[in-house]
Amino acid sequence: MRNISSAPNYYSIQKYEAFRLRDFNLNFGVQATLPLKEDKHIVVAAVLESQPKFAGFYSDMNSKYLTYTVGTSTNTDRDTLNFQSEEKSNIQLPLSYGFGVSYVKENTLEVNLDYYHQAWSKAKFFGSVNPILTDLNKFALGAEWIPDRFSIRSYLNRIAYRAGLKYEKSYLMLNNQQINDFGISFGVGLPVYRSNSTINISAELGKRGTKQHNLVLENYAKINLSVNLYDLWFIQRRFD
Repeated sequence: MRNISSAPNYYSIQKYEAFRLRDFNLNFGVQATLPLKEDKHIVVAAVLESQPKFAGFYSDMNSKYLTYTVGTSTNTDRDTLNFQSEEKSNIQLPLSYGFGVSYVKENTLEVNLDYYHQAWSKAKFFGSVNPILTDLNKFALGAEWIPDRFSIRSYLNRIAYRAGLKYEKSYLMLNNQQINDFGISFGVGLPVYRSNSTINISAELGKRGTKQHNLVLENYAKINLSVNLYDLWFIQRRFD
């Protein structure tokens, strides 16, 4: 809401925009496991989303408000300046693809490398591209290490220790400057006693943006908590 005057009686303008999507699309993925010697193997994978097109509906309304004071009460009158009912068009999302590779040593070590791309500069919204959107590129590297998954004497040896980093050239282009994001993360996977379930705790530290070109640099920290529950279902009991 933007105030046109700071006087006791003033006008204000509010703008409402609504978007609605309706359609479906398909994503494609492939994964292959390449065995190495003994308990080691490499996993390679790729995903593809080929410029899905959705039916989109757009509506717009601008309203003008006059706020005035009579005696001790404040009143507001509304006048609609512009109204556009839902207009049907198409929204074409970007071509997206990614691939990854993992090195795995069973029950001990896993190292993952991922790359993901989205061509937002070519995405179309109701027939036109958005000038603040550019192509997204994201790189991520992560690793998990378990000293001894089946240790019966040391709980610390059964913990999964994890670390990772990411670098993302985001889809936002502000003041001719692409907004980038860099972060590091670390965490642990805590095994639950007498169960294959785990409690996962992680933290992430990062920076997003820049102080150049009259923009904002954001320092952020995140803490995540999740639980993986493992159980056996739909098994017929032999003994009651």
